[in-house]
Amino acid sequence: MSKSNFEQYYKDIILPNKHRMNYLCLSNAFTVDIIFSPPRLISKFLQLEALVLDNIDTRYLNNILHHLIILPQLHSLTNNLIDFIQNSTLFYLQLFRVPKLKYCKIQFESNDDQQLLPRCTDEFSSIEYLVIKNCFRFQSLNNFLSYLPRLEACRVHSTVMSNHQKKLEKLNRGPIGQNYEEMKLKLIHNISSYTLSKVEERLLCRGWDFCVENKITNFLDFETDLELNAMKLQPHCHESIFRSICRQIHNASQQLIRTSKHKKISNLSKEELAALKSLKSNNNIIICKADKGNSIVILDKETYMKKAEEILKGKQFEPLNNDKFHREQEEKLNKYIFSLFKQGVIDNKLRYQLQSTCSSLSVFYGLPKAHKTGYPIRPIISTIGSYQYELSKYLAKAIRNARPQAKSYIKDSFEF
Repeated sequence: MSKSNFEQYYKDIILPNKHRMNYLCLSNAFTVDIIFSPPRLISKFLQLEALVLDNIDTRYLNNILHHLIILPQLHSLTNNLIDFIQNSTLFYLQLFRVPKLKYCKIQFESNDDQQLLPRCTDEFSSIEYLVIKNCFRFQSLNNFLSYLPRLEACRVHSTVMSNHQKKLEKLNRGPIGQNYEEMKLKLIHNISSYTLSKVEERLLCRGWDFCVENKITNFLDFETDLELNAMKLQPHCHESIFRSICRQIHNASQQLIRTSKHKKISNLSKEELAALKSLKSNNNIIICKADKGNSIVILDKETYMKKAEEILKGKQFEPLNNDKFHREQEEKLNKYIFSLFKQGVIDNKLRYQLQSTCSSLSVFYGLPKAHKTGYPIRPIISTIGSYQYELSKYLAKAIRNARPQAKSYIKDSFEF
């Protein structure tokens, strides 16, 4: 939007509705210049809940922060400055005085990175989630946290720490990982005829919880998945909070998409990426999780199939001669759900939630028991996507909520 168009938009839309707006995002220097001339105008946005200031000039900063104090609803602030802050201590002290602030993300550069923040004695901030992107002295961390008694999560992106990390990765010839020589005997159980290379062992020692960073290639699918998961939060929170969460998710996703387009650093080395492709293309082995623990078991595909077939020969399993069995069961379930709707037992919304459409067959697979001789496999049947999956999930939740709460509970043998 050009400056002239924004000025017209400002006069026709923003000014007449300033008392009704709950979200304001300013991402160009001239938009900030127009709206915050004079800076006290921000105090008129009485319903403002979330404010995003991108590319703001520091000459407005002190006055803006001063007037943010009187905003009764402001609980989210994102601030990205385009020039240096001469006194970061004063900036933090003003920021901590915003009374209702819960989430804060700030990015700036400071000339006084050696100055320590004094310890708090009588002023405390309401901030619960804080993200800082600047050169931050970790020696002042204790004093800094003394202002934040309600803090639940804090992330500090320090350029100093980033430089040290790059040096370590360069010396390590790749991202810093575990000492896999000590861990591989516990984490990897290779009972196949395939011999793993050193790089493949190191890759597998990262474990199942390790996430390989990739560029987001299909942005539409990424945003669709975010929207579907965000909608699951709606029944559990107030409408205004849900809108605020959606805005934060949208802003974070757009930032992730922008950075993903230019991402060049991977958390795997070139050798590990090549090893990953090699293992994925090897059709003669099966790599799976152990039945207990977080270890990895590698079997020959032929051995895995024989173990699975031995289980399926049991009396509890029998082959189906009718190819239409799955479709018939799906239709039978849908008819029963429809009859419950006709009787008024369930409403129309629950009916559509439980009924099955274009379902798939349940999947059988096995998890090797690494703690037993011969590595027998435990049979697992995954019903995700099957015709009875949604009904089973609904009934499990209903039963869990209906049963009386136990007087005592033991999570595992360690707790016992």
